[in-house]
Parts: sequence; C-alpha cells; structure tokens
Amino acid sequence: MVVREYATDGHPLLSLLATEEASEVVNHGSSSLHSQQLIQEFQKAVQDRQPIDVDSVKVKHMIDFSKPGGAASPKPAQTQAPTQALSKKVEFPGDIALCRSLLSNPSIDPAGKDMFGLTALHKFASWGNVELIEMILEHLTPEQANIQSSEGFTALHWAVDMCADAAVEALLKSPKIDITIIDKNLKTAQQLATEDPIKELFNAHKNNL
Repeated sequence: MVVREYATDGHPLLSLLATEEASEVVNHGSSSLHSQQLIQEFQKAVQDRQPIDVDSVKVKHMIDFSKPGGAASPKPAQTQAPTQALSKKVEFPGDIALCRSLLSNPSIDPAGKDMFGLTALHKFASWGNVELIEMILEHLTPEQANIQSSEGFTALHWAVDMCADAAVEALLKSPKIDITIIDKNLKTAQQLATEDPIKELFNAHKNNL
C-alpha cells in the first residue's frame, strides 16, 4: 500500500500550516496576499512530496531510537537452571555412559529426587555401584550428598541397609559424607549395620579420622 507522507521536516511553512491558524485560513478563504502565498507554497510542497511505501516505514518501529545508534539493547543471557532430576533418568543397575552424559547436561539436577523421594546417589548406594557413586559425588555439595529420603535415610544408610559393602566403603572415603546423621528412627547408618564386614568398615573409618 502506498500513501503520501506530509511531514513538516522542520519547514516553517509546513509547520505553520499544520496549526489551527493555518487551517482556519484555508477554510475561510482569507484574501490576505500573504495567506494566499502560503497556501500556494503549501500545495506545491505537497505535490512535490514523493509517495512512500507504508511497509518500509514499519521497519522504523522495530528499532528502539531511544538507544544510541538506534539499536535495541540485547537481553542478557540467562543461565539455564536444572529442571530434571537425574534420579528419574537412571535405572538399575546403572548405565555409566548415560550417567556421564546426563551429568554434563545443565538441565539435569544431580541431587533431584524421583517420585519416591530418592536421589540418584541413594540409588547408586543401594545398588552398590561404586563407579557411579564416585562419579556423582563430584557433582554434589556436602549438603546434597547427605540428602535424606522419606525414611530419613542418607545414601550411607541405604548402602548399609542393602549390605552393599563396596558402596559403604566408597561413601566413607568421601569427605562430603556425614556419618552422624540420624534417620526417622533416630539411628545413624553405623547403628543400622548388622554385618561384620560393614561394622569393620566403620571402625576403620573412625580410626582414620
């Protein structure tokens, strides 16, 4: 669609005729010579104006002219927050390559819980998967490494409860693990131990402190 643009462009004549006073002069047909000259010049100026393409004018509305250079300020980049729990992505007995790939994804929360309130570390500990335990501990804070399930179990509790000797040993080696945390029955992981090999691991751990 093509229309004519009647901008004043700072022209004193066109600016004047854009006022109510100029409009009144045109409507009442003033015999003033000066007014007649103004009208004639205005008509000539309008005739000399070149048609413009309305679609091309739309471009200027896409630019923020309040900014230097007429360019809009870019929005700052936002860091993607973890939205998916790793625990919901892993299944027994645990896929090493898959877990490594998932842990490199910023949208994955390594400390997130599944529908049963279990974290990935809880699962790896109960499965006795030492490699996965060591892998995920690198991505957890001490607080995350000691998250409790609905039973009040930490990963260490789960490892003891499942008699996963190797998992207990791997967890006790990590400085992130707190062995003093109690479950809902007011028991530490060590107090849950019934197997001699696991009891010996706790005793050895205390001797190394």
